[in-house]
Amino acid sequence: MEFRIRTVNIFFILILISSIKCIQVKKVHSSDPKFHVYSSDVENEKRIPDKFTPQGEDVAPQIYWENSPSETVSFAFVNYDTDASPLFTHYVLVNIPSNVNNLKDALANSSSEEITNSWGFKHYMGPKPPVGKPHHYHYRVYALSTLIRETTLEKVQEEIEKNTLASDEVIGIYELFN
Repeated sequence: MEFRIRTVNIFFILILISSIKCIQVKKVHSSDPKFHVYSSDVENEKRIPDKFTPQGEDVAPQIYWENSPSETVSFAFVNYDTDASPLFTHYVLVNIPSNVNNLKDALANSSSEEITNSWGFKHYMGPKPPVGKPHHYHYRVYALSTLIRETTLEKVQEEIEKNTLASDEVIGIYELFN
């Protein structure tokens, strides 16, 4: 009896672990080393200015991309926190037209579509880590070979993973103090 209970518990733990992995955005390394993402507002591996957090205006930072593969049909922008457990997605914007090369223009474009984030909202929500623990926020752009037809976060992430031509990111760090 005790062996059976342990076996069942181990089985459920394995199911839980595998389901967590399924909803995480996998890092897709660029197959095109020329594709480049950068920001005028967030320096890579540096502190994110308060303006882009709930401590300030909570607006999305300006993100740019260049040298996308010629086969690019659309772009996706995903902002997520890899230090949250489980991984936390702050913002997703898909179906950005292939002729757009920055987040500001992508947000203004009627073809771009916001996807519900981990909080359950369809808009940018900046960093808000627990007090005293720095978190790393990834601002990743994906050059895609298709438009995204899915609407749930998990399905969108799967479609992005299957259709990425190239990707790159800027990583910002944010920490709240007492």
